[in-house]
Amino acid sequence: MIKVSVIIPVYNVENYLRKCLDSIVNQTLKEIEIICVDDCSTDNCYSILEEYSKIDNRIIIVKNDVNKGLGNTRNIGLENAKGEYIGFVDSDDFVNDIYFEELYNTAKKFNADLVNTQNIIDYKNGNITGYHNYKNYKIGLRKYNIIDIIEYIRIGKVLDYPIYYSTWGKLFKREFLNKNNIRLLSISNSEDFYFFFTVLAYSPIMAYNGKPEYYYVQRVDSLVREGRREDDSKLAYDLFPYLIKHYHMHALEYEPYIKNFLFNHLFFYFVNDYSEDRFNYFKELFMHIYQKDSDKPTNLFLRFYYNKALKNVESFKFCNKLYTSFFRKIFSHKILDLLKKKDILP
Repeated sequence: MIKVSVIIPVYNVENYLRKCLDSIVNQTLKEIEIICVDDCSTDNCYSILEEYSKIDNRIIIVKNDVNKGLGNTRNIGLENAKGEYIGFVDSDDFVNDIYFEELYNTAKKFNADLVNTQNIIDYKNGNITGYHNYKNYKIGLRKYNIIDIIEYIRIGKVLDYPIYYSTWGKLFKREFLNKNNIRLLSISNSEDFYFFFTVLAYSPIMAYNGKPEYYYVQRVDSLVREGRREDDSKLAYDLFPYLIKHYHMHALEYEPYIKNFLFNHLFFYFVNDYSEDRFNYFKELFMHIYQKDSDKPTNLFLRFYYNKALKNVESFKFCNKLYTSFFRKIFSHKILDLLKKKDILP
């Protein structure tokens, strides 16, 4: 039985690919399949994959006929997967040798739909830095809801276990993903964000184990890192309606919270730009997200924004300056954090 399908999207990472593959083929968990989806690499990636596949028959190579992007490439891996659980590893990253055994055993112990490790480690120029003091967290189930996770990401709410919305650093039960038809969007940015919050809409059983180590390699020239400079606000028309639909159908009680969170996420892309073009785009986008008046945000400042900033470009400028030149300058970080926790400021 294949316990874990490891999905590796590959694009122009010949200098990193061997280290990634070595970390996977040397896993202590042997009952895995390694699905490498080459997204039309123009370097020697495909030759490296062929070399490794001759040594380890668990490696399955899929080659896209045209460049499809990260989301679609991961989806192709999902369609080819046969494992009980799914794990994503970016082709320029690597993991420790107990990574999948620890995640899988935790998943089985708690019958979890999602197992998370938050000891994501930044590996750059030979320097290694842990993102969190993960050893303080015990292995176990999570018992908090979507609101807790949103507040953890937005304002740093203290949780029993840490979590973030990356696709990697986790195991997903394949049956859970297929039953709920959960896939990544074919977008150039924030596909992890959409995927993770779609998973949450279906109330997964979640568990945590901090022993597996995922080494995140910082670079800017691969399929995985491509497009990060793009303004996230441009994704709203593709991303947010799909996400809101999932919550409307399957987690209605959390729909207002996810809308607030999404708009809060977008707010900071507009607050420093006072142009008329920006105002017109923002107004159209805002009305696209909040289609009914009853949907308007609960956050006090964002509700004021909803009522005032959308009237005309001068009001838009005033509200933006009120936030950037008044609130953010007169209040300390401690006061700002408190106002965020009270849902007064975004």
